[in-house]
Parts: sequence; structure tokens; C-alpha cells
Amino acid sequence: MWYSAVFLSGSIGTAGCVYYVQRQKPPNPTIIQQLEKIKTIGGAVKMLQSMAMDRETDDLKSELVDRVYTHGLSEVCVLRLSKLHRRWGTDLGLRGYAITFIWSAIHEAFSHDRWQFISDT
Repeated sequence: MWYSAVFLSGSIGTAGCVYYVQRQKPPNPTIIQQLEKIKTIGGAVKMLQSMAMDRETDDLKSELVDRVYTHGLSEVCVLRLSKLHRRWGTDLGLRGYAITFIWSAIHEAFSHDRWQFISDT
């Protein structure tokens, strides 16, 4: 996606200069990249808030489950999110909701894989 910006410089009584800049926006980080970046509970809340801007809750959960199931997560990321869930999972506020939502999506993605494996045998 491309974006454009026009900048005007100069002062009153002098000739102004107009700069026209056209650059390509960097692509939005993927859901997996966003999950891998979470280091604090604030990061989990911020990620969920940014994702929820243009999605309904059910769609958001389905997308999280699908992406984690398809692409997986690093062990370090899973351990970090597990630690955050142990610490904040019982919080009744926004922080508890955010980490429980994310952790339940990860758990569902991993459970789906296990159930699929069991049903194939």
C-alpha cells in the first residue's frame, strides 16, 4: 500500500517550498509476529485492542486459532504467554480478559491438532 504526504516549508514573506513524498507503507505485522513480540501484559492488551478494531470477537478468536494452528509459535513465546496467563489469568479486568482470550485461542489451536491426530488413528 502506498501513501503520500505533502510538506510545506518556509515563512511568511518568503517563497515556500513544497515537498512531495511518496513511500510504501510497511506491511502490518502478522498475528504470529505480534504474538511473538508480547513480553508484558500491556503488550497483550495492546495487541488484542489493535486486532479488535476491525474484527468481531468471534472472528478474532477464529483467526487467532487458525493462524496459531497453521503457523505455530516458538516454545519461548508459549512459555512467556503461559507465565503471563498464570500471573494475570485470574484478574477480572482488561488484563485478565486479554491474556485469557489469547491463551484460550492458543490452547484451542493446540487441542485441535491433538484431536485431529487422535481421530486419524
